[in-house]
Amino acid sequence: MKKYLACGILLLAIFLYARVYKITDTLEFMADIGRDHYVLWQWKNTGKVPLLGPSTSVLPINQSPIYFYLLYPFYVLSNQSAFSSVMAVDFYYCLSFLCCMYVLRKYSYRWRFLVVVLLICIHPQFILQTRNPWNPSFILPFFLPALLFLMEPLRQKKIAPAIVALGCAISVGLSYSMLPASVVLFGVSVYLWRKKFVEVFGFFASSFLVVFLPILFFEVRHNFFFIHRLFLGATLNAGKSFGILDNLKELATILLGSNIQGFHFVFFALIALGLWKKRSMFLPILLMVGTWVATALSPTQIPPHYAFGVLTLFLFVLTILPKKILLVAVLLCIYLWSRPVWRQLYAAPIRRTISQLESCTRMICSSEKSPFFVTQNSWYLYHYATEYLYFLNKNGCNAYDITTDPGKAEKMLVIADNNEFTFGKTAFNELTLFGSAKLEGEYSCSGNIKAYVLTK
Repeated sequence: MKKYLACGILLLAIFLYARVYKITDTLEFMADIGRDHYVLWQWKNTGKVPLLGPSTSVLPINQSPIYFYLLYPFYVLSNQSAFSSVMAVDFYYCLSFLCCMYVLRKYSYRWRFLVVVLLICIHPQFILQTRNPWNPSFILPFFLPALLFLMEPLRQKKIAPAIVALGCAISVGLSYSMLPASVVLFGVSVYLWRKKFVEVFGFFASSFLVVFLPILFFEVRHNFFFIHRLFLGATLNAGKSFGILDNLKELATILLGSNIQGFHFVFFALIALGLWKKRSMFLPILLMVGTWVATALSPTQIPPHYAFGVLTLFLFVLTILPKKILLVAVLLCIYLWSRPVWRQLYAAPIRRTISQLESCTRMICSSEKSPFFVTQNSWYLYHYATEYLYFLNKNGCNAYDITTDPGKAEKMLVIADNNEFTFGKTAFNELTLFGSAKLEGEYSCSGNIKAYVLTK
C-alpha cells in the first residue's frame, strides 16, 4: 500500500510539473480564457449567476454553465487571478486521480490505473490542453470515474450506474463533443445493467436534467430562444467537410501523438494481440471502437479537443493489455510523447505575458475615464477582444463589445496586439459598426502592444 501511495504521489508531482512549469511566461491569455474571466468578473460584480455556458463553434446552442460554476470558486479565492483557470483544472484532475486511487486501493487493478495516470501525465494533448485551459480541458476528471465504474470490479457497486450517468452528463455539459462517447457508455450501461433498466435510465435522465437545468431555465425566461433558433433553420457550423476515413486517420494521429503510420500499425497490432490473449479486453475495446466511429461521423474535421472521449478510452485500453504487451506499449508511448522539445512545444515564450497585459490596461484606464468599445487587430483571426474586455474592466475602465452592446459609447479603443493597425486603411466588422471616426490618441506598451483611441 505504501508503494502504491508513493507511486501515486510521484505521478501527481509529474502531472503538476508538466502543467505549471514556467506557466507565468507561457500561458497564452487570449480568446476563450479571456471570455471565461470576463464572465466570472461580471458574475462577481453583479451577483448575477450565468445561465449559459460558453458558446460552441458547431452547434447553435451554448454549453451548460456548469463550466463557469466549476471555475468561480478558484476565481474568487485567488483574488481574481488570471491563473485561476490553471489552478482549477489542476485541482480537478488531481482530485479525480486521488478519489479513483482511493476507491481502487483494495483491488489489483490499482496498479494498472496508475499506468493510466502516467499516460495522462505525459500525453502531449493533455499537457497542451491543460496548460491553456478552456471548457474541454475539464472533461477527463469526470469522464474517467464514469469509465472506471463501468468496468469490473467497480461495476458491481450499487453506486456505479449513478457515477457513470453523472460523469457522462457533466462531460457533455462541458463539451458537446462528448456526446458520442456518452451515447456509447449509455448503451453499454443499459446492456450491463439490463435488469435495472428503469433505474439506469432514471440516473441518466436526472443527471442530464441537473447539468442542463440552467439552460432550461434560460429557455423558459427567454421564450425558448434556442428551440426557436433550431426550428427557424439554424444549422451546424461544420466548417470544412471531412469524410469518415479522414476523421478516423486524424483521430489515430491525435491518440498516438504522432502521424507516423508505422506506429499506428504497431499499436493496433498490440491491441489485437492483447484481445486474442485476454478476452476481458473485449468491452473496453468495444467502447473505444464504438466511440471512435461515432466521433468520426462528425460532419466537421476533428480537432484534438473533440477527441478527449476516444483518447481517454484509448489510454484505458492500453493499460488492460497483458503485462508484457503493456510494457512494450508504454515504452513506445514514452518514446513518442517525450520526443517534443519542451522549450519548443510547452514552454516556448509567448508574444506578450499576462503581466504585460495587466500593465498596459492599467495605464490606459488611468487616462480613459469615459466609456468606450474595445476591439483588436491581433496575430490570431478574431477581432473580439475578450482578454482586453476583462483586464480593462477589472482595472477600472468602462469597456464594451460593440457587437453585443451597441450604443454604449462614443469612443473605440483599437488594440494592435503583435499586429499592425493603420487608421483609415485597416478594416473589419467592428470598425464598420462603429462608423466614421477620427484618431484621438494612441498608447504604446511593452509586449508589442499598441492601442488607438477613435472618436465619432
